[in-house]
Amino acid sequence: MGLLDNLIKGRIEAPFKVLLYGVEGVGKSMFASQSQLPIFICPEDGTEHLDVVRIPTPKKWKDVVDALNELDKEPHDFKTLVMDTMDWIEPLLDAHVCSKNNWGSLDDPGYGKGPSAALMEWSNTLIPKLERLRKERKMNILLLAHADAKQFRDPDGPEYKRYQLKLRPKSASLIKEWVDCVLFANFETMNVSKTGKPQYRSTGLRIVQSEHRNAWDAKNRYNLPAQFPLDYTLFEKHWKATAAQEQELEALLAKESPSKVEIVRNWIANHKDKPYAVATSINRLRTDGDNGSDTDQSKENESND
Repeated sequence: MGLLDNLIKGRIEAPFKVLLYGVEGVGKSMFASQSQLPIFICPEDGTEHLDVVRIPTPKKWKDVVDALNELDKEPHDFKTLVMDTMDWIEPLLDAHVCSKNNWGSLDDPGYGKGPSAALMEWSNTLIPKLERLRKERKMNILLLAHADAKQFRDPDGPEYKRYQLKLRPKSASLIKEWVDCVLFANFETMNVSKTGKPQYRSTGLRIVQSEHRNAWDAKNRYNLPAQFPLDYTLFEKHWKATAAQEQELEALLAKESPSKVEIVRNWIANHKDKPYAVATSINRLRTDGDNGSDTDQSKENESND
């Protein structure tokens, strides 16, 4: 029996892996505290006002690693691991790498060797341990971080400021690549100017952005709304609805011809509003059958291109 006899088809049910970053005081820890049976690893003091379960405050990188190992090996009922925050955990990792190599700082070896060694620690230690907790212990992974407004040089346009993850660029890229969603939390603002010159004022509403824009980093593999209030209950509702929709979509596609499956998948991939695209495809597959639906969806796909 060969490899092709054991192919896995469809969506694989798994706990989520999400990075939520945002401006100071927006409510990232409060959001995480509402998750399912959370346990916090937090080297900062941002959760003192919350009634949550915490690992004793880690002072060294070894404390973080030991906590992850214990969550993996020991019996417990926790369903969500919250790391609060990644930019406070990074200095612990840096100190470990420096101590291990007898460096005073990551700049000592020169030529980017220090940050590269730290990146390997993220990649070879942290990420595999988090992935194991997801797969073996069925824990959701919720990584929190602060946002930093930095100058960004756009290769296709002028420089401008944008919110980015408050980590070294390569470390941020690795973590953003591993998670399924990068969510940006901020206070909603609105233009209250009556003169034509923009004048923004906060409405007080805390919102989450789930899609990339010039002003912030974000990504979304769960077909979440592009924007929604910073409320864990709403996030979970959208996430579970998306999972149920994707399951139904896969079940319907399993009955269709390969050519039709390709048309539907391409149409969803090319559509800007993914939740709408998935819901519309399900509706068409339910009602249209093979009586011209391929052609209808192909035409709409072309119109969106």
